[in-house]
Amino acid sequence: MTDESIEVAVIIVAYNSRDDLAECLADKDRWADKSVRVRVVVVDCGSEDGSAEYVREMFPEVDVIEPGENLGFAGGNNVGWDFIRERYPRVRYVALLNPDTDPDRGWLDPLIERLEAEPGTGTCQPMITLYDEPGLVNTAGNRSHYLGFGLVSLCGQPIPYEKKPWRIGYSSGAAMMVRAQLLAEHGLFEPEMFLYCEDTDLGWKLSQQGLKHELVPGSRVSHKFDASGAIQRHYYFLERNRWWLLLVYYKWKTLVLILPAILLMEAGQVLYSFLIGKFTDKWRAWKYFFNPACRQRVLARRRIAQQKRKIKDREFAKQMIGMIEHPSLGGAVLKYVANPVLGAYWWCVKWVISW
Repeated sequence: MTDESIEVAVIIVAYNSRDDLAECLADKDRWADKSVRVRVVVVDCGSEDGSAEYVREMFPEVDVIEPGENLGFAGGNNVGWDFIRERYPRVRYVALLNPDTDPDRGWLDPLIERLEAEPGTGTCQPMITLYDEPGLVNTAGNRSHYLGFGLVSLCGQPIPYEKKPWRIGYSSGAAMMVRAQLLAEHGLFEPEMFLYCEDTDLGWKLSQQGLKHELVPGSRVSHKFDASGAIQRHYYFLERNRWWLLLVYYKWKTLVLILPAILLMEAGQVLYSFLIGKFTDKWRAWKYFFNPACRQRVLARRRIAQQKRKIKDREFAKQMIGMIEHPSLGGAVLKYVANPVLGAYWWCVKWVISW
């Protein structure tokens, strides 16, 4: 490897993940070159299947943290990062890894090499493949829709032959690496997000610092990905957190400009929530922003984001896509109405943004 002093920490947030952890951690001693010091931290968020006890017994060199409650993916990773900052202050890079993954041997090495070589890259991720179909992609980097949706790319398609890293919208929280220095300066996840969109939030936050995100195809991780039903199960978090992104990161002029598209999407989401029996969750998402205390937290986060940003919305907008494409979404309305209208609107208005 490039430097004997390199120290990397891997955070795995577990929730009733005992069976998955057995496979995920089985080959951890070969995740990186021997010259790299790898620290593995498992944060067990209130599991009832003995996950924490199992890891302590089978992998005693792994640090196990038990916050005593389910803090979600966002809060769990934050606890892991706080522990790393205090216990391992020399860590240069932090990797996030889902427990339901099976990393290839040496998966950390290409990610480290890329970040060492490219100081303008804030995060990078491996090629994440489908566990049951290893020749197919789960995500080759995530993409940001201008209305706040985070979307996987190339899902279900054959793994590309391209060997060189390429730029992506943002790195997937399922498996990614970020510079520890950036986390010390900007923080990891927004704890209140709890679940979903937290990796989008990190991506947008670092993108507004002028940093890139990249896919490193030389690194591979397979993921037990199941898109079916995920949107319905976690609809509240998806909708609330999508609105969080819009209100925190766009300038007010941009929000006004895309307001027609926002309202059209809201009408569509209301109809969709009725169809899937989740209108109560949609209403809860609205109520969150009506709550004065919650609204103040969002506005406070917005002030910080707007003060610290280094790029204009014009440059930020170039990183957004106008079409919604996701393996669990389809139908004639999306294909023939929503995507053409929303895509055309974005193509027109993004050229207007000069601020």
